[in-house]
Amino acid sequence: MTVRRPRVVAAVAVLATAVTFEGCAARTGTVGEAFRPDGPLRSVSEHAWAIGVDPDTTFTDGLETLNFDADGEVELQNVRLLGDSGLELVGVSLADPERTIGSVQYMETYPPRHRDLKGHIVDDGLGTPLAARTPNDIGWELLLGIRATEPGRHVRTGIEVTYTHDGHTFRETLPALLAVCVGRSIGFRDCDLPDLSID
Repeated sequence: MTVRRPRVVAAVAVLATAVTFEGCAARTGTVGEAFRPDGPLRSVSEHAWAIGVDPDTTFTDGLETLNFDADGEVELQNVRLLGDSGLELVGVSLADPERTIGSVQYMETYPPRHRDLKGHIVDDGLGTPLAARTPNDIGWELLLGIRATEPGRHVRTGIEVTYTHDGHTFRETLPALLAVCVGRSIGFRDCDLPDLSID
């Protein structure tokens, strides 16, 4: 498999914790008919990154971390990629708060494997009760298995996260933009970053 180093651009906020292939996590809120808009998922800034991969590659996007300003437990109910249909979500895992690194942005396979996350991965991230508050505010690392099947450039415009806390259901959209350029001759420098809405 050919691996191209991803490029990252971020606006406004940068994570204080260590990140492999530097980046930051982000969120804006959206409201579904049966969902509350004022959930405890912490708001941070919009960001984008880009990568080139071979056709039919499945990889892990681990840039996002979920931090909740609440007590008790939260439970992820659903995660959905927004934007281009050329990117398929094949799995959702988590890295627990006992890990020693903030996040690992990119892994070549899914399920994810990385020396810094060994022993800390929750294979099924949906339906598992999670402690809302975490040691040192490190949060839960969201590990998304993504498959890119069609040649060309595909853009994810966000990640929709549905979760429950204290008997209520919330739906939030992470403004986590991602461009994936699929093709054997495409290098990471040839894959343009998605445009941010923040100047």
